[in-house]
Amino acid sequence: MTSTSGRRTIRVDLDLVPDVEPIRGLVRAPDGVLRPFSGWLELIQFLEKARITGPPDASERSSGQRGED
Repeated sequence: MTSTSGRRTIRVDLDLVPDVEPIRGLVRAPDGVLRPFSGWLELIQFLEKARITGPPDASERSSGQRGED
C-alpha cells in the first residue's frame, strides 16, 4: 500500500475490548494472522514488529495463513 505522500504503508487492524484494564484486544497484522494482546507493551510489540517486517509478499499472502475470526 502507498500513502498519498508516496511512502509505503501497511495496514494493521485492531479490535479493542472496551472499558477493561489493562488494555486488551486483537491485532491483525500485515501477515493476516489474528493475535490477542493484553497490555500496552504487547500492543506496542505487535506494532513494532509489523513496522519492521512490513507486509508479506504476494506468495505469502496466497498461502492461506490467515487467522480465525
